[in-house]
Amino acid sequence: MMNKIYVFLVLIFSFFSCQEDEPSITSDLILVQGVINDDFAGEPVAIYADGINQTLVAFSRDHSEYNEPLTLSMSPDLAPAVLQDQFGNNYDINGKSLGAEFGNNLDLKKVNFLVGYWFIFPAFFENITQFNGQVSSNSLVSPSEGWLVSTDFIFVGSSRDGIPSIDDPTFIPLSGKEFVDDPFYSSLGQHDLVTVLTIGNTSHVYPHKILEYHEIVNDQIEGQNIALSYCPLTGTSRAWKSEVKNDFSEFGVSGLLYNNNLILYDRSTESYWSQILEKSIYGDCLAEEISPIQLYESTFNSVKRLQGDVQLLSTNTGFNYLYNQSIYDDYRISERVSFPISNQDNSLKPKERVLGIIKGKQVKIYAFDNFKDL
Repeated sequence: MMNKIYVFLVLIFSFFSCQEDEPSITSDLILVQGVINDDFAGEPVAIYADGINQTLVAFSRDHSEYNEPLTLSMSPDLAPAVLQDQFGNNYDINGKSLGAEFGNNLDLKKVNFLVGYWFIFPAFFENITQFNGQVSSNSLVSPSEGWLVSTDFIFVGSSRDGIPSIDDPTFIPLSGKEFVDDPFYSSLGQHDLVTVLTIGNTSHVYPHKILEYHEIVNDQIEGQNIALSYCPLTGTSRAWKSEVKNDFSEFGVSGLLYNNNLILYDRSTESYWSQILEKSIYGDCLAEEISPIQLYESTFNSVKRLQGDVQLLSTNTGFNYLYNQSIYDDYRISERVSFPISNQDNSLKPKERVLGIIKGKQVKIYAFDNFKDL
């Protein structure tokens, strides 16, 4: 089975960097903020960008209360309002309706979107449309026998659980003395990225500086078991329900990478799961899909504006890691991609951070640059 997998004895920690300075944010990103109302694959969509907080999110513009697609713009109201439609209704960063017009609090419909480095999209998706109109079609490599993907582009980055998941996470409330006194959060830069997952009235915030050392957090929010994953090599965050074959299962780091992207394994059947494809690519669950939960990435600075019960992932993980030091500072700013990928497209820089709206094998790409002239 594994004889087609090239073994590279390059551990993730080979990228270690002792840079402690807060990463710089270019003036171009700081100036970018706005909303693009667009259509993709027959669905009206809206993409919101906030360059200073490095945030990209997308929603459907269809709304069950109206016979016409919404036209969304920046909300002039104070946070948590982010978006406003043509009827004056406000929505927060999760698309939650903030107005009193709808008795049952109708939110914006979510679309399947992924934020990550540009190089992953030509490697994972067959048809790509960029906002500027450029279209490309990729011949995806054929899967290997017994796999959903080609093992020619699966590489070994570490041993199974060599990067340990966080299975019993603890959290610090944003409001309170514990947060103010916490040494990690006191030193965390305002522009350091975090992943935010909101369920009901509760938001869990996962700093990338912690996720780099663990990649998976087996968590529970408002009684719902979830697996939160982050892949530093592709710059992608995903969350899904912790269910395999209709039963609870934790997930761990398999040590394998497909097209540089994290492959998880479930601890019930030991099947392999692609983070980006959100389905099993090998094992008893082959081709089965998981139930995704939408999240977004932003800066630590933006967390202070979140409403509700905001909980920050604690560094009390049971491991003695230097969480205030990023492992991937050098990797993020370089053009280097760690392992060979199945398809490359040089129309954008490999590490440019973009949003892709996904419809089957189709994806439409939006970059921060697309918002400059709004």
